[in-house]
Amino acid sequence: TAGDDAATMVQKATDCLAGTANGTIVSLGSWGGYIIFGFDHQIENGSGADFKITGNAFAGNAEPGIVMVAADDNQNGLPDDTWYEICGSAHQHDETQRQYVVTYKKHRSSGDSIVWTDNRGNNGYIVKNSFRTQNYFPDWATDDSLVFVGTRLPNNAVEQAPNYFVLNAFEYGYADNQPNTTDSGIDIAWATDTAGNPVVLQGIDFVK
Repeated sequence: TAGDDAATMVQKATDCLAGTANGTIVSLGSWGGYIIFGFDHQIENGSGADFKITGNAFAGNAEPGIVMVAADDNQNGLPDDTWYEICGSAHQHDETQRQYVVTYKKHRSSGDSIVWTDNRGNNGYIVKNSFRTQNYFPDWATDDSLVFVGTRLPNNAVEQAPNYFVLNAFEYGYADNQPNTTDSGIDIAWATDTAGNPVVLQGIDFVK
């Protein structure tokens, strides 16, 4: 809302996820949007799934998000250590794109759709809709563009009728992908480095 900045938005997210409104869903926006969770204890790398990220996925409505984890190696309580990407079931798919880059351009006036381009020569719009009436580009951003780099999963949307899409879930390893059952669990043993090689972590303190 008017007057919000990065700090107030962090507080709003904290209130939704860990405060008085614990359990309220937070939207991450379009591709590249992210949130970082910190914990008051280390999550140990045990046998099988170690944690889960609950979302609003259900059959035919999966919006898979990449999960990253980090340990507080320097013991300063901040998520400024090495991040490792969880390798889910779609990471080895031929259409998965690593080092994918998207640039979003700031709207020229309130209510405009957002223009995006990627490093593969594609472009398009994040189209304004009636369900989300706020500005889609952070009002407090001083730059005219936002750039995100990460892994882009294969397209999971199937158009079964005009303007009716079914979003199929991947097998495992992503946020907001499977319903909030044991299928949504994340195993720290799935963590990989920037080259895609498995890493061994004793535990983690942060999830992105």
